Amino acid sequence: MSQNKKYSVLVHLRIQAEEAVDGKIIQKIKTIRPDGRKKIYLFPVEHQELKFHEELVTINKIKKICKSIKKCGEFRNISVELPREIANLYLDSDFDPVFKDYYLEEVVEGINKIPENPSLDIPEIIRRIVETLSSNKPQLSFYDITKNFILDNYNGRNDNAELWLENFENECIRFEIAEEKMFEILRLFLDGNAKDWYTSARIKYGLETPWVIFKDSFRKTFSEKGWSSARLVYNFRHKGGSMVEYALKKERMLLSRDPKMPEAIRIDLIVIGLPIFIQEKLDNEIQSTEHLISEIRKFDINVRSSTSIKVENVVSKEKLGNKEKFHPKSEKKPCEICEKLGSPNRFHKQDDCWNKHRIKTVNTTELQRDLNDRISDFTISQKEETDITKRNLMG
Repeated sequence: MSQNKKYSVLVHLRIQAEEAVDGKIIQKIKTIRPDGRKKIYLFPVEHQELKFHEELVTINKIKKICKSIKKCGEFRNISVELPREIANLYLDSDFDPVFKDYYLEEVVEGINKIPENPSLDIPEIIRRIVETLSSNKPQLSFYDITKNFILDNYNGRNDNAELWLENFENECIRFEIAEEKMFEILRLFLDGNAKDWYTSARIKYGLETPWVIFKDSFRKTFSEKGWSSARLVYNFRHKGGSMVEYALKKERMLLSRDPKMPEAIRIDLIVIGLPIFIQEKLDNEIQSTEHLISEIRKFDINVRSSTSIKVENVVSKEKLGNKEKFHPKSEKKPCEICEKLGSPNRFHKQDDCWNKHRIKTVNTTELQRDLNDRISDFTISQKEETDITKRNLMG
């Protein structure tokens, strides 16, 4: 830029907040337009982050704008005076936008993308307007994708890997996620061992690797090779709790194993996992799993109702022959040992009483005292009888 140029240059910038690979929100300098020109110029994607524009960020206005943009997709179109030393980094001597010796690509925003060509017919104009509007719709952040995907997280054990990966790709297509972004988004839906695999794959292959490589690695790592999952699915039976919950879980497991399994087979496999007495009550002509679950729910309610009857004030039950005798709950009584020792109102089992040895000692002492009294009484009585006998003989 020539030295006789103005002290400062007015330019128009677009600053936008986007989500980085690590999920953090960062600000980017997207475009620049010299004042007085209609054309807008786009910075290369790899040079849009603020760390590449340290001199620009020293300008107070730009610094404040960057702090105010916090949500993904937010942007500001601002006009700012660039000092000559900073303007030289972004404009050549002819005021053409340049950055790091790279002449910026020209872009035009909005419906101005439609060329002013009078020969275009109305349908073609409408088509281009629709394309323009579609390209300008706000992009979903990774957080929005996490909220709106209809997909459970995969942990390496909880589902059929092939089926889960297919569902993931279908959701990406539904939200118009480009294939090169699929691996970045995949991490949001992984847990446990699967998350460890993701970290290893990212280090091993890098983020620029085509999706098909990651897809193949995922399949080789998590696809079932043996028969353990088949045994788990087909042998899964009702062992307690809600029979409706069992039926729903069994159907999900069957569909995860084989999405194309005929409904009649699914019905049979669900039914044979129920208790025999429930199987005997179900109609053999049930045509859908919805009908089957509706019928199971009737028995589920009856079973829960019959088992929910509570017998109050009962603590034990004894079997006497074919009869059952119930004992009402007894009231708590104070410990008799403590009462005898002069410490009433102590409620605990006599077997656990710390004073058991004391009561035994007391009982032994009392017994000895009583025995001594009896011996003494007997001795006195014998002496009296002897004296009487002597007097009689002498008289």
